[in-house]
Amino acid sequence: MQTVYATHLPLPDSAGTDALDAAASVMVAWVEQRFDVELAPLSGGEARANDVDVRWETLLGQDRGLISLTLDQLDQYDAAWRWRTYVDLGVEEGCTWLRTRVQLYSPIEGRLTSPKVQAGRPGIVRALADALDIRIDNWGLGEWRPVSRRNVSAYLDFLLTPERQLPVVALSLASSGEPFLDPAHIADRLLGLAHVVVIDSDAAFAITDRIGKTLSCFNGAVRIYWPGFTVEDDPYFHRLYVGGSLTHYGRDGLATELFGTLGRLAGLSLDQPALRRSLKIERRAQQLRAHEAERAQVSARLNEAASNVDGEIFDQFVEEYEQVRTHADELEMAALEAEIEIETLRKERDDARRQTVGIARAINAEAKAAVVDVPEEPPASVLEAVRRAEARAKNTIYLSEAFASAEESQYEDPERVADDLRLIDEIAQDWAAGELSAGPHTAFKQRCSGYRDGIGQKASTQYAADYTRTLDGEIITLGPHVRRGIGAVAAIMRIYMYFDTTNTRVVIGHVGRKLRDDSNRN
Repeated sequence: MQTVYATHLPLPDSAGTDALDAAASVMVAWVEQRFDVELAPLSGGEARANDVDVRWETLLGQDRGLISLTLDQLDQYDAAWRWRTYVDLGVEEGCTWLRTRVQLYSPIEGRLTSPKVQAGRPGIVRALADALDIRIDNWGLGEWRPVSRRNVSAYLDFLLTPERQLPVVALSLASSGEPFLDPAHIADRLLGLAHVVVIDSDAAFAITDRIGKTLSCFNGAVRIYWPGFTVEDDPYFHRLYVGGSLTHYGRDGLATELFGTLGRLAGLSLDQPALRRSLKIERRAQQLRAHEAERAQVSARLNEAASNVDGEIFDQFVEEYEQVRTHADELEMAALEAEIEIETLRKERDDARRQTVGIARAINAEAKAAVVDVPEEPPASVLEAVRRAEARAKNTIYLSEAFASAEESQYEDPERVADDLRLIDEIAQDWAAGELSAGPHTAFKQRCSGYRDGIGQKASTQYAADYTRTLDGEIITLGPHVRRGIGAVAAIMRIYMYFDTTNTRVVIGHVGRKLRDDSNRN
């Protein structure tokens, strides 16, 4: 079983003692919407729906508690693999937190093969981030930040903070004026795993002057800065993707690489919460005390009944009963002592983990030597990008006008078009699966920095014909769109969409030049 994602997030202090209840409400609503399972009673239960096994449990102690959820489901594309997701909401020592772990495993024991699956963070993390002001390293969960010359000092102070918990993924601007990865998309993909920044060209020069060229990030490069970063570090430790490596991975490949690297590393430091084991031991001890009290009551009743029973027979019965009770007590105490000893060993193991250094360095070196699959060649044209996207789409449909506009497009970066179309279908799949309680508009705003939720008044009136399409015999109007680039025709790309709420799908009606509006009448 391989952990592919793990995160531990503090819930906001502003919610006070109600933080656990607030988070539990979000979790209950998410499970009901996503899997059509009601977590009632919240004290514990299990259910099965659409090949998803759902189990939940609440453990309470003195001024502390834990609500645990386990989901076990078949991968939707490769039936040889299953996903197991653990969600724990805990409160202890006045602090409330969320811990989530996602593991991939095969029910076919001993089968050695490469999974044809797409790993991602669970939707509950996004749901909680939307509902609560979750912050880690004093940084809002899921937000990405621009770095310009005026805030370089603040950025470097953050980068060099010894207490920083999460890595920083830095995206620098290329000569085109855009980063290699969409910052909103990668920040959402790495939710709970990393902070994302976009460094403009002026800031990149200033940062290079401060920390040196070998540790900097500029000219379209992407870099991971691990916690504990110092200016004396080995540059190879803080992984840099530039030039040939960007071409090798491609945009989607690099996003997958970043998620895979950070997700696996997170799994090394996050296991089952110690609070869960502690509360289980506490509950077991309470059960033992209750059993002891119950046995004392039974003994008292037996003594009361002794006057009506032959003395010799009664004494023999009591002796046998005491032997059985003593043996049971010894077994229960041995079990409790074993649990405590296991917990002690786990704590020792966790302490050893915390003292171990260089884990990330070793994995980094191993990853460099690993043989990776040869990625697909990027599309040679916008039309090819649209054709590939249409062939792979699961909840997105393409109108004929999308292909016609793509064929006419002069846009110079068809690979970015392919990435945007892939992202559109990912959001469409989440929408169809019931993941997006706030609808697709919010998801697009969170995951796509170039998204606009509609068109201007002049576009919808004076140039309405440009945006009108026919879908299943009905007239529709394109509105939501993804915008890329400014300036020359070859640097501009627009993807115009329609959200089909009846069938919960996204319709692509145009992929190409900017259509006419207030600023463009040609």
